[in-house]
Amino acid sequence: MLKKYYCPRPGLSELFEKLTRKSRKFAVYSDYPLVAERLRALGLNTEDCGLLYGPENFGAQKPAARPFLSIAEAMGISPGEILVVGDREDTDGAGAAAAGMGFIRIKTDKDWELFQSPSQG
Repeated sequence: MLKKYYCPRPGLSELFEKLTRKSRKFAVYSDYPLVAERLRALGLNTEDCGLLYGPENFGAQKPAARPFLSIAEAMGISPGEILVVGDREDTDGAGAAAAGMGFIRIKTDKDWELFQSPSQG
């Protein structure tokens, strides 16, 4: 069903591969369960998707701060050094703010293009 109706944003797989190659710490956190299975259904290589988290990992969902803080702890990064990238202000943004993290909202293709620009490194 996912593969039929959804696809990753263009360049997402390459971004994940680049982050992995550069040994950058990152995670995918979804409010939906079975994150690895969902990513594979979208054609992504889960070995390049960083740490994977869903609601089954925390017993809580966004915007609760605890999952965000647990992910920061697992990565060994202080919350103030983390940038959360998400598509919803009320869940991703509010959770990031509650945990003391930065947030960028990617809702449109234009937002994604700006995020992917070469100046972002």
